Amino acid sequence: MVLQMIMCRVASFMRSNRKNVAVLAFWLTVIWIYHSWLSSSNTIPELEDDNDVSRYIDDTVGNVDLDKMFGWRQKVADDKVVYESAFHKTVTDAPVESLDSCTDGVLKDGDESPDLEELSCFNGTLEPHDTIVVPNMVHYIWYTCHEYKFYNFLSILSAYRILQADRILFHTDCEPIGRWWNETKLIPVLDVIIEEPKQTIFGRKINEWWPQHFADIGRIRALMEYGGIYLDVDVFVVNSMKRLRHYDFVMGRPKRALQLNNGILVAQKNSDFLRLYHDSYRNYNSSCYLCNSMQNVNQLAYENRDLLHIEYCTLGCSTKESLQAQITDIMDWKSTSYSLHYWKKSVVYSLTPESIKTLNTTLGEVARYLYYGNTAMLKIGSKPRIWYNLPLGE
Repeated sequence: MVLQMIMCRVASFMRSNRKNVAVLAFWLTVIWIYHSWLSSSNTIPELEDDNDVSRYIDDTVGNVDLDKMFGWRQKVADDKVVYESAFHKTVTDAPVESLDSCTDGVLKDGDESPDLEELSCFNGTLEPHDTIVVPNMVHYIWYTCHEYKFYNFLSILSAYRILQADRILFHTDCEPIGRWWNETKLIPVLDVIIEEPKQTIFGRKINEWWPQHFADIGRIRALMEYGGIYLDVDVFVVNSMKRLRHYDFVMGRPKRALQLNNGILVAQKNSDFLRLYHDSYRNYNSSCYLCNSMQNVNQLAYENRDLLHIEYCTLGCSTKESLQAQITDIMDWKSTSYSLHYWKKSVVYSLTPESIKTLNTTLGEVARYLYYGNTAMLKIGSKPRIWYNLPLGE
């Protein structure tokens, strides 16, 4: 009887609001079609052995336009730096000075890229402190509900095993579920901080269609409150960052990119550059994806070079060569990098505990190093020790 009454009321409502119901149905259909397309386009098969991986790489990597995806191009026009990608064309207000007047020695000897000359004026000159000023605390931002995967677990595991963090703060408004989150919660220094992302910044409404903007602001606020190291949840730490913790503020510059990467930030609590970075959001541009978080901060670094230290390509590179080296080759990651960025939109195979055993690539080595404590390849079906049976740092 109750069900019949409800059905009658629903039918009555639909008859009296046919136009609104039709509009709602149309947009729900559009959203469903878009979501289905997005899910299918990002689907990566679970590859169980190295033969599967090799075949998939051969079939897929050749079809990925890496130049379009990661090929930043720079030039000088009208005394201004122009940097462009497949998605952005932006001109900074900073004039290009001569190398003689502004180089600070960050450019590497023997680098054959002419584009790097344009970067010299944008490198930080901050001197390190004699003592550590940044706490050994790592922050992650996880806003909105979405799937938590094995590579996300590996990222947090790397902060625990490699950085040997005193605390790992996981800031979220929707705590993940599933196998890999359950395993993450075994990490003894993990603290889950339940928080709602701020909806405005200096009175400006944050664009809800770009949830990344909430995370961009959330990481700055977390560092202002606590200090420490911020990591994207797809960054694999491979070497200690103790040296970087002697600086008030550190960002990384991907090779040949006239922008700074905010996927890794090292900051003393409420440091001068961090406050300037936060204040730059007074001019928050809700219609531009990267302007506030990565492009404008490059201009800020140019104007305040004495307030930050910039790492050149050791906190992750975004070139075609480095991406190719990560996903198909073996690179010398132990002596050249603090971390690797798992570009999940570009990697053509998935990482699983079983597939990484025979994955003969840089990502395979790093994943085995983090999860099994050994870079050597393993036999499919073998049962080696895993992370919680390994001493820290092994």
